[in-house]
Amino acid sequence: MTKSQQTPMKKKQLKRTKKPKRVVRRRPAQANNQMVNANINTAKRYMDPEGKVEAPASTSSLGNFTTLNNILRQLLVTSSTPGTDLYVCVQWTPTSNRLFYWTGITGTPFIGNVNLGNLAANVPTTSKPLRLSVTIRNTSVFTSTEGSVRVLCMPQNLDWTASFATSNTLTNAFCASVDAMIESNNKTVTFTAMELHNGKKWIFAPVSNVGYHAWYEQSEGFSLQNALVQGAQGDALTTFLVKIPYVANRNAYDFTVRSQDGARYPANSVLANTAKSATRSPPGAIERIHSVASDTAHIAEDVGHVFSSIGNAIPQVAGGIYNAIRSAQGVRSLFSSAAPIVEEIGEAAPLMLL
Repeated sequence: MTKSQQTPMKKKQLKRTKKPKRVVRRRPAQANNQMVNANINTAKRYMDPEGKVEAPASTSSLGNFTTLNNILRQLLVTSSTPGTDLYVCVQWTPTSNRLFYWTGITGTPFIGNVNLGNLAANVPTTSKPLRLSVTIRNTSVFTSTEGSVRVLCMPQNLDWTASFATSNTLTNAFCASVDAMIESNNKTVTFTAMELHNGKKWIFAPVSNVGYHAWYEQSEGFSLQNALVQGAQGDALTTFLVKIPYVANRNAYDFTVRSQDGARYPANSVLANTAKSATRSPPGAIERIHSVASDTAHIAEDVGHVFSSIGNAIPQVAGGIYNAIRSAQGVRSLFSSAAPIVEEIGEAAPLMLL
């Protein structure tokens, strides 16, 4: 073979193959308002107990505990007496009592309470709050729906120490103070009865870091007053108050309270065998989630069929929490001056971050 014939072959051998170009896919830039909404949705839905089976992550060790998921449903009907309003309070307590309601502020009202089934049937020695939410739906006939509903969700607790005249009746002064607080608080949101036909959900947030991570003695032997006082003094989760004024056509409202609690049982009990520690989170991530959720606890979410169909929800990775809220610095400043608004969720599936 001649040199002239060898040269092209060598050139071909020496010729390097070109590497394929690396395509860098960039996410479309989000506007500031879109980024803020994403942070709020992530933080609030992370604290939503619906569809969650595991406890929220923690930056510090809480030891081993059993996670209890509870639900209660209570149908309440507006008062039949003109001038008499219906009041509802949802508050975390170290008992199975979480929803309370009474009527009127001029007479001595009788206070009713509803229990959470799992906690009442399986009483732990100590417990701590994990998640809590309440959903309200107006279930009246469409043609009979009328009136309005005032809702106050605030990161403080009520002073129940001198609220009871007897073991199960409230004082007139306490009821009047609750009514005045609902009517005058700048975070009180008013909805028409028609707006609540499809349901709206409020997701609770921790009031203080110490109160939220504390363990409380759990007992069904506590009086109603003692349970409410201990729950309020613990500063665990936000307090939820509702005022439903009198209307000529009595309207019915369905209250659904979902609760997730950490519970500790004696070592020789069956439920103690299911105890485990909470997952760990990146430093500061959970604190920022709590901060955003607390600032926006008064914002209601529209409830559609997607929220009650967890099987259609899109699972998300817990590690994405930190990235989703890394730019949440401006959320507090944004909502510190914003008026209470209703967040339109539409058909978006809830985030299941655990």
